[in-house]
Amino acid sequence: MKARLKQIGPWWYGQVYATWYCFITQSKWTGWQSVTNNCYTKLGAKIELKKWKNENNPNEFDI
Repeated sequence: MKARLKQIGPWWYGQVYATWYCFITQSKWTGWQSVTNNCYTKLGAKIELKKWKNENNPNEFDI
């Protein structure tokens, strides 16, 4: 699993590249998905991404 920090406008987001499943449309897709809320700074997004990692405990994780 890969992760990145991305700035969109004035906000920073932590994103993860994985295979995702949508319950509403019953479909799978692979790509980048934001897993954190919008953050003011890159450091804030990195901290939120680390918290998400600890909660979800993926097998493999690269930042």
